[in-house]
Amino acid sequence: MMIKVIVSRQLSEGVEPNYEILLKEALQTVVIASGFISAESLVDVNDANHRLLISHWTDIQSWQKWLYSEARKNLVGQIRPMLCYEEEVKIYIHSEQHLGLVSVTPHR
Repeated sequence: MMIKVIVSRQLSEGVEPNYEILLKEALQTVVIASGFISAESLVDVNDANHRLLISHWTDIQSWQKWLYSEARKNLVGQIRPMLCYEEEVKIYIHSEQHLGLVSVTPHR
């Protein structure tokens, strides 16, 4: 069951360039992680310091392995001082999987 992990971060003022460098390092590291599918980084259009990182994983066990890995701990340790508060991590699955539904496309 594929999962999506959304990491929300509120950056301190003026750290954006350094954050972007660390984020690129993180993405270069995570691409070799078992179960990693893809990721995208988003900037809030109303608050340039609010960032989302959305990653796709084959399963929750793969995400947890990355979450507790030394590589992620090191990267987050460098990112943490740039944040206004602790990052928020949420895990999602498609509602069809949760409810046992099948995707349906309406006829037009």
